[in-house]
Amino acid sequence: MLSQTKSIPRIIMSVSSSILLALLLVACSLGGSATTVPTPGSASPSAPTPTPTPSLTTFTGAGFTVGYPQGWKVSKASNGVVTFADPQGDMRLTITVIPDPNGIVSAANQVSAGLLLFKSQSNNYQQVNIASTTMIGGDTWSQGSATGTLMAKGQTPITAAKVMVVADDHPAASLNTMAYTIVYVASQQFYDSANTMYFQPMLQSFKFS
Repeated sequence: MLSQTKSIPRIIMSVSSSILLALLLVACSLGGSATTVPTPGSASPSAPTPTPTPSLTTFTGAGFTVGYPQGWKVSKASNGVVTFADPQGDMRLTITVIPDPNGIVSAANQVSAGLLLFKSQSNNYQQVNIASTTMIGGDTWSQGSATGTLMAKGQTPITAAKVMVVADDHPAASLNTMAYTIVYVASQQFYDSANTMYFQPMLQSFKFS
C-alpha cells in the first residue's frame, strides 16, 4: 500500500504543477532558451512492458483520449491541463496540450525543462538512465526521468520522489502541431509498483483523436 504520509500529496502536487508551469512558459516562448539536458540511454524507441490492465475509465481531452483507474480523481484547469490522482494524492499523472506551430519547441526541450525545474526543487538530484524515447499512441515521444528528495514548504519531513516527463509534437511539422506533455510522479519508494499497476496501463491506453 502506498504511503499515507500527509506531506507527500502536497509535495507531489506542488512539483507536478510547477513542472507544468515551466513547460507552459517554454512553449509560450516559442523557442526560448530552454537548455537541453542530455538524456542517457538508447535513442531507439522502447515499447512499454506489458502489465496487467486495471479497470480504466476513458477521459476525452484536447485531441486525445486516455484511460484512468476507477476511483482516481480527475481535475481540469482553466488552461486545459488535466490531472489524474489516486484518492490519497500519492500518485499523479498530468497531461498538458499547448499549441506549438511547426514544433518549434522540440519535445526534447520540453522534457529538459521539466527535469531542470524538478532539479531546482530537490536535493540529491539524480537523472535516471533510461532510453531517450518511448512509444505512446503510435508516436515516438522524448522522455526523461529523475529522482530527488523534496521538502514541503515550512515542514521538516522530506520525501524521495521520482518523476517521469514525456513529450511529443503531434502532428509533426505542421501549423496545427500541438505539444503534448505527460508528467507522472510518485514517492520513490512506491514508484515502481505505481508505474506497473497504473502509469503504464494509462500510457498504453493513450490515443490521439
